Amino acid sequence: MEAMNEHMLHTIHNPKMNAGQNTDEALISEFMKLGCKSKKEAAQVLQIYYELSEVRRYWEVEYFFDIKTEKMYLTAKRKRAAAPTIFLPVPTTEKLSLIELQNFMDSVASDSRSVCLVMINSDSTTIFYELSEGLNLPQESSRKVQENHGEAIDKVLRKHHNEISQSALLGLTLKLPQQNKS
Repeated sequence: MEAMNEHMLHTIHNPKMNAGQNTDEALISEFMKLGCKSKKEAAQVLQIYYELSEVRRYWEVEYFFDIKTEKMYLTAKRKRAAAPTIFLPVPTTEKLSLIELQNFMDSVASDSRSVCLVMINSDSTTIFYELSEGLNLPQESSRKVQENHGEAIDKVLRKHHNEISQSALLGLTLKLPQQNKS
């Protein structure tokens, strides 16, 4: 029951409509009541709902609002008997840090420990990226590796400076000993 307090669950199958409202307007109104910050955000969630249910033909499309992260998201099943996938709509104009994404994944805590990030472009194009828990920043960036390699070369050149100078003056080829990779 605690999960229900943190995540407001709703299915979209049969929304309550006020007189004179169409289904889209009723859903956008519902999303706003749940916590969407703007009609634009609510419309983007609705767009992903239609993408999942009508275009991709997913099963049991449901929408949630996560109170901790203040994010609206959807779940759906690719096949009727499959486990649900979490879909997080993110406009391409919005910045989303890895920390925010990790906080969202921790908050929704699914068994699969993955989330499908749905990037929504201003022209309504959508791109789906599946992300799994365990994404980490590299231990060393390539820049750091390059710096270390450059320092190692400088060290060898300094160590063998006299031999290199003598070889250059005499026009001889010099082969330096290989360094251990430690």
